[in-house]
Amino acid sequence: MLLSAIILAGGNSNRMNQDKGLSLLSGMPLVEHVIAKVIDLVDEVILIVKNESQKQLYLSKLDYTFIIKTDKSKFSSPMIGAITGLSITKSDYTIILACDMPFISKQAINILFEEAKSHNGSVFQHSNGWIEPLCAVYKV
Repeated sequence: MLLSAIILAGGNSNRMNQDKGLSLLSGMPLVEHVIAKVIDLVDEVILIVKNESQKQLYLSKLDYTFIIKTDKSKFSSPMIGAITGLSITKSDYTIILACDMPFISKQAINILFEEAKSHNGSVFQHSNGWIEPLCAVYKV
């Protein structure tokens, strides 16, 4: 069974006045923290950004081996990013994460993949019933 991670980094970062995924936490870009958590757990990492200039910026700043693609549509949104990643992955199951989730644990990722094996996916659910669709595993 092939596993992948799609990391969404195409947001506008309006409140931060800089690219959120490249903002530093402990001397490392946020997105690198996320990549580091999944790189040993999956067969491929796909980073989705909004346009070609953002793609070049990320390629110049990051050292990991990953696939980087731009949104399929000029209308950037998490859903467009997810669709873009899902359309190119070769995996059976993929976890979709945002680039600003540096504290996601490998244990949580493994739980999601394990729960998804006998279903079409898995998500975390809050006590109020809300789910986390951008921290979830989906059958491709």
